[in-house]
This record gives sequence, structure tokens and C-alpha cells, in this order.
Amino acid sequence: MVLMSDTCVIQVTNIAPTATNEQMKSLFGHLGTIKEIVVYPNEDSALSPTSRVCYIRYADSQSVAVAQHLTNTVFVDRALIVLPVDDGKIPDAATALSLTNSRSLGGGSNSGVVSQVTGVGGAQVITTIDPRLTALGLPQYPPLPANMDPTKIEEIRRTVYVGNLCSTLSAEQLLKFFNQIGEVKYIRMAGDETQPTRFS
Repeated sequence: MVLMSDTCVIQVTNIAPTATNEQMKSLFGHLGTIKEIVVYPNEDSALSPTSRVCYIRYADSQSVAVAQHLTNTVFVDRALIVLPVDDGKIPDAATALSLTNSRSLGGGSNSGVVSQVTGVGGAQVITTIDPRLTALGLPQYPPLPANMDPTKIEEIRRTVYVGNLCSTLSAEQLLKFFNQIGEVKYIRMAGDETQPTRFS
């Protein structure tokens, strides 16, 4: 669904870190006259991002409506997400990256959760800090590979492995039990039903 708005600014997220500013300008320049384009982090940045974010100011708002049709278009190796920026302002780098991290790296319902790339060279990993886990004295999430698709991070962080389940337990019973704690998107039962235990 394309959202209609009077804004002339779009936000493009889930951009591959190898995508260049020139490539972004070329892709979105076919949709209308670009007045301003900003990509964070900059190409010359010392950061090793797992994803980049781009803000584009068009000369007219009709280009924004057209640009939104590029949502889910695979560019380099990622499906782009194109949204209008309602206030029409292009944020600074720190604000843009924090907004992007909160949306694409597990924000939304997990406010305060921060994921970042740590380490150097081939030893880089994505670490996630969840203030709720810290407050409860629980360990943080295990690190993930630095080349992990940011759109998969939240999904992985909310996946639970349950073992030693009675083989007569049904997926419906397990779903009913875990739905008492929070919404369960899906359950996958595994293991041989002829064995005394299974896992999910």
C-alpha cells in the first residue's frame, strides 16, 4: 500500500552496505528530480555497517508516491523499504541511524534494545544490549555474525528452542501454553513421535 502525503522526502532503509551513493541517486533519480540525497553512514565512514539508510528530497511530492512502489525491490542483495518522511526533514546521521536501528534491528516493540557491530576484521559480530535483561540480571543475547541480514535479527532474537517435550504433546497445547506469556507467531515441532521426547 502506498501512503499519500504532501512530503517531498523519503527514507530508504535496508540498503546493502556495498551500495554506493551514486547507485542510490541513479535508482531513485529516474522517479523525479532529486533536490537532496543523503546516505548514512557515509561511504568514507570508519564504521562497518550491516545496513545503510538514505534520505531523498524530491522537487515534488508526487515523486514520493512513485518512489514508495520500490518497496521490496531487491537492490544489490537486499529488499529496500521506502517510506515517506511526514515532517519533510532529513535528520542528522546520529538521529537517522538510531531511528533505523530501532526499526530494523529489533526496535518497535523492543524499545531501548540496541544492536551494533563490534570487533575488528573477521572477528566482527552483532551484539545486542537489552536494558530489560540487564535490569533482571539476565545474560544478554548471544552475538550474531556481522554479515547477518538486519531484518532477520529481531526474528532470531525472539525465537525460543524448547527441548525435552513429551512426544504426546501437540503443537496446539504448546501454543496455548506459550501464548499465556506473549503472542506466538508460529510453532515448529520436530523430532520423532515414536521417541519419548521431542523438541520445538
